[in-house]
Amino acid sequence: MKTGLLFIASLISLGSFAQKATKKADATSTLKLELGQAIKVTTESDMDMEMSMGMNMKNKTTAYNTFKVTAVTDDTYTLTSTLDRMVMSADAMGQDMKYDSDKKEDRESETGKAIGTKIGTPFTATIDRKTGSVKVDKKDIEEKDTENNPMASMMSAGQNETENIKSFFFVLPAGMKTGSTWQDSTMVDKMKTNTIYTLKSIDGNQATVGYTTLLSGTNQMEAQGMSFDVNMKSTTIGDIIYDVKTSLVKSRSAKADVSGTIDMGGQSMDITATATSTTDFK
Repeated sequence: MKTGLLFIASLISLGSFAQKATKKADATSTLKLELGQAIKVTTESDMDMEMSMGMNMKNKTTAYNTFKVTAVTDDTYTLTSTLDRMVMSADAMGQDMKYDSDKKEDRESETGKAIGTKIGTPFTATIDRKTGSVKVDKKDIEEKDTENNPMASMMSAGQNETENIKSFFFVLPAGMKTGSTWQDSTMVDKMKTNTIYTLKSIDGNQATVGYTTLLSGTNQMEAQGMSFDVNMKSTTIGDIIYDVKTSLVKSRSAKADVSGTIDMGGQSMDITATATSTTDFK
């Protein structure tokens, strides 16, 4: 149960920060990548979550990813994305839980076995150089998210591979200037998001885009042989800083307020949470 709670907290945190790209029909990509180029990504997230019956939790997750360009054509970039390392810690109901994928004993623990092949195994994606649209090799994902690793599937639900790839670049819709706003709405399964963007400033080659994302809906998950529904509403406010010439993101930061319920085993627990996230790209 402790492992399940740790993953529930991590998924709620990751889900709160899920970003959807602007509609590519209104934008022309200026993304510039070189063959062999590697982008190192570090994401830190902290969350304080309160549940009914006094089940409170503090959770911190740090993820280290690498994107590497493996092929360049006139029309596309091909790259791999690898989750190199994950470090998690949580204080749940007075008990400390920790996991570091670099430690052998942690990889062999219940949590490590649940994560399975996610750590260190790359998946492949293609980016359209004109539109910035991303296509992920679904075969890679299907081979990793097996029935024997339900929590690996849960991680995919929390950190969608396509959105993961899109995180390191940003495509500005045509005709935007400082102060301009635009929005995008999506519905994936039973989760709906609506994001309003504002071009806050352009200073030389550096632009800052602010955004507010409203997310609501239900995710069905499974942990330790038990299925449960997470009914969630969240409001996330954040900033994206990127290079206007290359479209490469330098950093992302966000704060989310979350509320909802976890329905499991015929019981329902109310949850409220505050989460913060920072991501650096190098």
